[in-house]
Order: sequence, then C-alpha cells, then structure tokens
Amino acid sequence: VNGAQTDSLKNADALVTTAAITRGVGDIVLGNGASIINTASTNNTPYSGGGVVIGDGAKSNQTTDYSFITEYFGGIAIGLNAQSENTSSNDIGIAIGNNAFAASGGISIGGATSSSATARSSARGVAIGQGSRATVNESLGIFGTADGGYGSICIGGGSEVNSTANTNCTLVGAGTQVAAGITDAGAFGEGVIAGITGSISVKELETQTAGGGITMYSPNGTAFKLTVSDAGALVIS
Repeated sequence: VNGAQTDSLKNADALVTTAAITRGVGDIVLGNGASIINTASTNNTPYSGGGVVIGDGAKSNQTTDYSFITEYFGGIAIGLNAQSENTSSNDIGIAIGNNAFAASGGISIGGATSSSATARSSARGVAIGQGSRATVNESLGIFGTADGGYGSICIGGGSEVNSTANTNCTLVGAGTQVAAGITDAGAFGEGVIAGITGSISVKELETQTAGGGITMYSPNGTAFKLTVSDAGALVIS
C-alpha cells in the first residue's frame, strides 16, 4: 500500500504484528516492524527519502541532525534485523543480510557482518562475508576482521587487524596478522604475520619472468637488480 509520503510504499498494517514505517518521499519499507527512523536528539534537517528497508525488524536510522547538512537520505537495509545508519547526505549505510549492520557510509553484505565508521563524511568501511568486520576508516574486511587502524584490509578467514596502532596494513590469507606497532605493512599467505613497518611479509617469493629478479636501491638511490645466471650464480647489475 502507499505510505504516508508521496511515492512511498509499505506493506499493509494488517499483514504484520508491528506496522512498517515510512518517513519520506520514495521510501520503500516492507516487513514486520521495518522502519525508517530518526534517533537524533532533534529533527530539524529535512529528510529527503529514498530509503529501502526490507525484512523483519530491519531499519534505516538517521543518527545525527547537523545544521550544516542540508538534507538526509535514507539508507538500505535488507534482511532480518538488518540495520543501516547515516550521518549526512553522503554517508548512508548499506546493509544486506540477516543482522548485517552498516553505519556512516559503510557497506555490509552477509549475515552478522558489521561495517561502521568513526568519522562522519570521510570514513567508510566495507565488510563482505558472514561475520566479517570493517569498523575503522577506509577499511575492508572480506571474511576478515578490520577493527584496528585506519586503512586496514583483511581478506581471508581469521585475518585480523585489531590494534589502532596498526594503520594501513594489508593482510591476505587465512590467519594472517600484524605484529604490535607495525604500520604500512602487508602479509600474504596463510598464517603469515606482518612484522616490519613498510614491508611485505611472505613465506617464500617466486619471480616467474625468465631472467627477472629483484630491484633494490642503495643509500644514494642507485638501483641494482639481483638476478641469477643459468649456472645458479647470483648476479647484481
């Protein structure tokens, strides 16, 4: 049926125990107790609508009401108890999956995923996969836990950055981690631990280009390439 606002849509109240709630133009709200709401202490800034909320208990929640923001738009929450939040016109959350949670421009896809941000318009987290987390600025968790420093990327089951001191770290592989205090580092491969700031940690390294090698720089900036001859001797050029 039509919601209370222009071009809005909701299920009939008689079909559910708790009526669905639309709030603005173009809102779509379907499900028992599904709603688009404002939990900020005030409600002065216009809400422009456009929210999509589908699922039992799903909700899109405006959590701020700042005078410098001209309008708010609805987020997207699809799934049982899925919840999206928005703190500005540019930072709507997108939560898809049972109990998925997305705040302040975050994206969560998968059951029990969590994606939130600690700053308003600039912070974004992306969590994909059941139980994944991306709860810091500009973070990504794909079956991993990016709960530490900003810029964390965790891909693989059990990969995790938990300390705020570990910024801009990239972990790829099941069980990858980063040592305490390490920043701007990467770990690739199952169980590898990033242990040196500004470095990449792997179990072994293979270069597949025939005649290829590793280029390194001397203290004065001169480039040297380490390769191996057909006789197995190391060659520096």
